[in-house]
Amino acid sequence: MNGKIEKLEEERIFLVRRMELANHFIRTNVEPEWMVLCLLPVLPLELRPIIQIDGGKLMSSDINELYRRVIYRNKTLIDLLATSRSTLG
Repeated sequence: MNGKIEKLEEERIFLVRRMELANHFIRTNVEPEWMVLCLLPVLPLELRPIIQIDGGKLMSSDINELYRRVIYRNKTLIDLLATSRSTLG
């Protein structure tokens, strides 16, 4: 029972914070869309090199992995949107 109360309290805190954020947007005339990147700046390849180390293994900058994740998730989103459009119409 105590765990259920804690979970409800966590949910209440989350919702209160969300409402405070929404109220802040309204008071300051901030549009939430302004916080979404439409274009992602990409570092030149020279600043994120891929190096071959002993044994033929490749080693790259961590940012390459982050870029890979963004590309993968963007493609997944595009595929999901295309699927939902085809099922609707």
